[in-house]
Amino acid sequence: MSQTSKLMEEINKIKDPETFIGLATLLGVRLVGEEKDENDKFPPRDFVDIYCDLIEKFDGLSRNKRKEINQLLRKANKEKPYGNNTQNS
Repeated sequence: MSQTSKLMEEINKIKDPETFIGLATLLGVRLVGEEKDENDKFPPRDFVDIYCDLIEKFDGLSRNKRKEINQLLRKANKEKPYGNNTQNS
């Protein structure tokens, strides 16, 4: 399985918005538009556009960086959200 396929699989497993926002920030992908709307706010971009940009930026990275991001994302997806990562003794 290619590293891009692994990334796509891990993106589909994301449970909390912080992980997705972190991935977008790490890859330098904008989540909001560049132009303000009629309410003087930056509207969110379409998910499909964000997803395509994530894949494009990921594909532009070196093999080692892609592997590192996949490992981080896999670890983030295994952890319980919101800091509840304590184990029962």
